[in-house]
Amino acid sequence: MPADKVTAALEKLREQRQADRPERPTPPSAQDRQAALKERLAQAVKDGKLTQEQADAVLKAAEAGVFPGRAGGFPGHQGWHGKADQGSKADQGGN
Repeated sequence: MPADKVTAALEKLREQRQADRPERPTPPSAQDRQAALKERLAQAVKDGKLTQEQADAVLKAAEAGVFPGRAGGFPGHQGWHGKADQGSKADQGGN
């Protein structure tokens, strides 16, 4: 089979596959995540779940990159520990 026909067939398959994929939403920006965190912390203070001092400490830690995952302390697809969830140590026969 000629190379140009193979190339054309592959290109057609790529186009079909791309058309079949749903559009992925754009993830929120770091600024949007930080704003959402501030809102949640403010609500927690208002609800009496946290003091303002605690909320400020959480926000400062998130801004400093203390929390794993993307900036702002939000985990990505890899989970909180930077790797796929592998269950607890008890599930793995550990202590």
